[in-house]
Amino acid sequence: PVTEATLPVILYTHGGAFTYGSPEAEEGRSLRYAAEAEAVVVSVDYRMAPEHPFPAAADDAYAALVWVAEHAAEIGGDPE
Repeated sequence: PVTEATLPVILYTHGGAFTYGSPEAEEGRSLRYAAEAEAVVVSVDYRMAPEHPFPAAADDAYAALVWVAEHAAEIGGDPE
């Protein structure tokens, strides 16, 4: 959402059981979440199996969570 307010942050990992899907395919859903929840949505692109077996996708999602926690204020999110 376009606002001066500090917003909550949603970290979104697309569906696909860590084997298919993409943030681009889920863009509409991410935009809807942002609008309906009035939140910043960070959509994660993670490595997928079978090329990158478990826990690669979970590691990528966690790395995104750590990044968002450290940079929330920079992207308009509430760091708390």
